[in-house]
Amino acid sequence: MDSHGTTHTTTEGIRDSVHDFYSDLYGPKVSDNATGNFFMQHLQLSLSEEDKEVLEGDLVLADLKRAILSLPKGRSPGSDGIPVELYATFWDLVGSDLLEVFRCSMREGLLPNSLRGGCIRLIYKKKGDRADVKNWRPISLLNVDFKILSKTLFLRLRPVVSTVVESDQTCGIPGRKISDNLCFVRDVLSYVKDRGLSLCLLNLDQEKAFDRLNHSFMFQVLKH
Repeated sequence: MDSHGTTHTTTEGIRDSVHDFYSDLYGPKVSDNATGNFFMQHLQLSLSEEDKEVLEGDLVLADLKRAILSLPKGRSPGSDGIPVELYATFWDLVGSDLLEVFRCSMREGLLPNSLRGGCIRLIYKKKGDRADVKNWRPISLLNVDFKILSKTLFLRLRPVVSTVVESDQTCGIPGRKISDNLCFVRDVLSYVKDRGLSLCLLNLDQEKAFDRLNHSFMFQVLKH
């Protein structure tokens, strides 16, 4: 079903409807520059000089090997058909070449095409109208060389991320648990009940929040 509510049954019609939906979803997003600048002025958290040196240092083979060992085995490969197991088995042969590719990408600021493409499959979320594409979740099969680079950068960032992410963010930060949010809400409810206070508890969930992120604003935050 396209954005106008028309249902399509041909391969071409379905393809065009899906293409239009994701073109709009992933397209450039408008953000309020004034609000963004106000936010930046009050953003106090930043990395120390020592952490910056660690994060921005040249990649080495040990970084890549650590990333490979942490990647799960037995998973589907990307479009090149090369699984994690092959990289791990023949690392002594391919490691240096892959490292040079990554270093070149860092210098040029651009990844090769094989690291920027993926095979996407839509999986039904098992809720809502099956004809509505927003009720389908895109699953991307990415090439392992990209996963190695991504995991390498992740492993570098993980030890310092808690210093630049506010304590309110509990999910995905080492040393924090998303269950802390449940404990916090429980304590707040208990506090206001014991003291006879009024309370308004507001829960907001933005649809496809990650996909709607304004990339230029995100890069401004990262630079800060």
